[in-house]
Amino acid sequence: KPLPQVVSFVSKQTQLEKGKLLNLGWNLKNFSQLGQLQVMGQIKGGIPIPLKTYDFTQQIPPQLTKQCKSPINETLTCANVNLGLPVKPGNYAISLLPISKNGQKQSSPSKPIQVQVKPTAPKILAFTLNGLSSQTNPSFFLKSGQIMNLNWQVQGDDLKVKLEPLGDVPASASRTLKATKNLSQITLTAQNEQGQSVQRSFLVQVDTPQSAQKQTHPLGAEFK
Repeated sequence: KPLPQVVSFVSKQTQLEKGKLLNLGWNLKNFSQLGQLQVMGQIKGGIPIPLKTYDFTQQIPPQLTKQCKSPINETLTCANVNLGLPVKPGNYAISLLPISKNGQKQSSPSKPIQVQVKPTAPKILAFTLNGLSSQTNPSFFLKSGQIMNLNWQVQGDDLKVKLEPLGDVPASASRTLKATKNLSQITLTAQNEQGQSVQRSFLVQVDTPQSAQKQTHPLGAEFK
């Protein structure tokens, strides 16, 4: 008996935001020999994995009754089938693999559809100094030695987060700093692997006590 065979496999989408559904459609012939239909996904450089398996041993499965028409001349036509893709951003090859009822002979998979799952862009949800937001209070006047409590929360995929002058930090955390005369700016930067970045800063002016500004000679005499 002839094996089930994919005649066409289509999607109008070539790019997809992470978490959104991919809309698929297909035509398949030799329907009476179809046991299962697998949607396969393969990220670039990876191995194909089944994303969804539909069981056709008892005709059209319940989750596809609205999307698939009753077969005509052994041809199954389905449209507007929504499928969730893996959450990892990247380029995927999506193909349709029919499996015959006897399972002894393997049908060929369809020609793959190329889809890019786009990462969630970095976003700074919160960045505060002593409880005040960088958006509403971007400038601070501080005394030398004053403790600064910094809190931040960043979201996005594959992020590298930096807090200057401290360096690399987690995406959501808190730190304390002491105000020094060398400190003029505190900057939070988040960037993903695709180069998208976002940044927020506090401008800081540190008031140094007068006594500390007066330079003295090591022997105690005033330095002139």
